[in-house]
Amino acid sequence: MASACIVKMKFVSVLLVFSYFATANGRKITTVLNPDCDVPECTAGYKNGSYANIAHIKAVGSEDTLHYVISTIGVPSVLVIRSDPTSSLNFNWTNLLSDNATERSGSITLNGKALKNSFAVVFTELIEYNDVDDKATIASYFHGDTKSTNYTIHDFGEMMWSQVVTAPGNKNSAVFNYTIFKNDSNVEKPEASLSFTFNAYDNTGRQSVLPKMEYNMNNTLLDLLLNNLTVLYEKSRFSVGVVMIGTSQDKPDITETRSLDDEYTPGVFKMFDWSTKPSSKEDGGYLEWKPICYTSSSRNRLSGTYVNSDDRTDGMHQKHYLERSVAYSYFGDKLFSTEVVTSGTNMSFGLTQDGFYVKKNYTVWSATIGHGAPPQDAISILVIGVISAGLGLPVVIILFGGIFVIVKKHMAKKDQVMRNFSNSYSQINS
Repeated sequence: MASACIVKMKFVSVLLVFSYFATANGRKITTVLNPDCDVPECTAGYKNGSYANIAHIKAVGSEDTLHYVISTIGVPSVLVIRSDPTSSLNFNWTNLLSDNATERSGSITLNGKALKNSFAVVFTELIEYNDVDDKATIASYFHGDTKSTNYTIHDFGEMMWSQVVTAPGNKNSAVFNYTIFKNDSNVEKPEASLSFTFNAYDNTGRQSVLPKMEYNMNNTLLDLLLNNLTVLYEKSRFSVGVVMIGTSQDKPDITETRSLDDEYTPGVFKMFDWSTKPSSKEDGGYLEWKPICYTSSSRNRLSGTYVNSDDRTDGMHQKHYLERSVAYSYFGDKLFSTEVVTSGTNMSFGLTQDGFYVKKNYTVWSATIGHGAPPQDAISILVIGVISAGLGLPVVIILFGGIFVIVKKHMAKKDQVMRNFSNSYSQINS
């Protein structure tokens, strides 16, 4: 009885130790939509029908807290503030929505100690371009010439955003949706939409659909959807302007990683991460993606097409957009000082000879935004097992085959000796 009690106590101790380390190394995730909003623009919307939206996803760990402030105010932005575990945020909604930049500056404040390497990702503009040469990259047409007829800039700030909601099945999520309606027999029906969907998790896993990006407690998963948009050109393609904002002295840069395995995303052997601190990625923030998007909601292999990122530029060229973002609401004029480093690019969707956007009128792109070292695709235990079996089985067959041949030869020699002895014995007796 005593030994049984000791075993039970040891088992409970192991469980407590495991539970302690799981809690210590994990994060508690909570999400609040439009936190402390006291203005009608959050609940009733603007006069034009659009809403002021913010989602605050808070990931509390034992050593720090990651505050994800995701918003479509001004332009769609993801602000990631790293602070001490007991910190909180204050939102001055009146100043947040002000037309005066001075009032917007500092309208998001931190209660607590700010830690190094907070950052932001700002989606500055949706660009539609006429790919007359079927090059599938906006770099061939977009040169900042506002009089050009080869492209049109769709301003995110002029889109009518629905009220932010959570995604089905995940309370720690946020969906920002711009829907275009048409009047059908005096009934408004949705015709087209553009949406940003964010999902946060307190564990490690992968998307259930392609490209099966890996998520963890230090990042949030993004899906950008362009569904049934009305195009302006016969050969329209779309591109999204993105600016990365870092607070280290490193220049944010994009790194390409190659893999020998395409287990998670068939046909794709590359991964890109845009880090705010390339010299020490585990201390910085990142935007990570695979160079593929999908032209069907089923996201099968046949519907995959390419994602191309242009050469990096100085993000300050997009100052007029950055000043409207929630990044400016937190950093203020520091955003345009030497304390902050920016980098910009355009993400173009499509591949040469894929039929342009109009072929399917659907594009969805996935990425992750987080802090620390970006996840990398590694060969899974299943694949290692299959490779090991494939390489090991022939070795085993050869080994056992060799042993069998040796034993058989030995037994044959032994039988021959016995037969010779038996013949000799018979001759003596005769």
